[in-house]
Amino acid sequence: MNIQRRFLALLPLVSLALNTEAVAQYTLFVKQHEKFSPVVAIVATEPQIAADGKVETAQQSRNGYIYALGQAKSYAPYFITVRSLNIIAQGQEMNPAGVPVDRSLAITAEFETAQPLKNVFLALEVKGETQKINTLIAHEVGGLKPGSPVSVHFLVPFYASLGDCHATLHLFSGGPEVLHSNMPPAQIEHELDLMVQKGIEGVMNAPPQPFIGPTPEYPAALLGKNESGSVTIALGISPTGAVLDPVVKEATLPEFGESALKAIRQWRFLPRIKDGKPVATKVVLPLTFRPPPPVAKE
Repeated sequence: MNIQRRFLALLPLVSLALNTEAVAQYTLFVKQHEKFSPVVAIVATEPQIAADGKVETAQQSRNGYIYALGQAKSYAPYFITVRSLNIIAQGQEMNPAGVPVDRSLAITAEFETAQPLKNVFLALEVKGETQKINTLIAHEVGGLKPGSPVSVHFLVPFYASLGDCHATLHLFSGGPEVLHSNMPPAQIEHELDLMVQKGIEGVMNAPPQPFIGPTPEYPAALLGKNESGSVTIALGISPTGAVLDPVVKEATLPEFGESALKAIRQWRFLPRIKDGKPVATKVVLPLTFRPPPPVAKE
């Protein structure tokens, strides 16, 4: 495994701009006993590794956890929708040299998936433009269930000047990196093409099947109205599994139809297979909407 980009996790510089450049898929590693071990989960900020058939917490060095990103062969066949990702510096003060520094970094985001996922965790790869400093921040997201968004809010302590930086978000489930909505669309399409090709290898005959894509978002205009509903979408599926010309056939409310179309356009299917070859087909897909649970007041 080619280990690249070594970082100190507890001394991050802030980034307020998210990087949209295409990046390769990775595995997150943490240094343990002078070698790097793959991270399979994170509990709060403590990385978990597999050792002797058991999962244990990695030991922390004097400088905190030392992480690295190692290139992996492929993404796991899952998709996570990321909403409201914000990275904000807090607690600015002057250091003895009269330079303004920030004492903490607040990171918030909401995550949702169409498939149940365990041990989801994030890594923010921060690259400084002016100060040439790289760092990596890792934190637990937890388990994800379809239709149940999970919000994450945590503070990262640091003591440094806010420079011109960019951050790239990585999401992992049980170890492998997964696709997410903050990735560049061209990269997502490329990876999905590869996944679909692998998913239909050796298949002789099969109907089309939903493979991967974002969960339709509950319409913001209906929040607080406690409305449930359903939508029926008619669409074509290309031989590569791409969605073609989706239209709303029925919707209990127009807002549900609009949200369903927005998500379905980003879906990918395993195409219909006939005599060992993928062929185009048409399907009708029902979807349901339920209001999200109320947000707990702090």
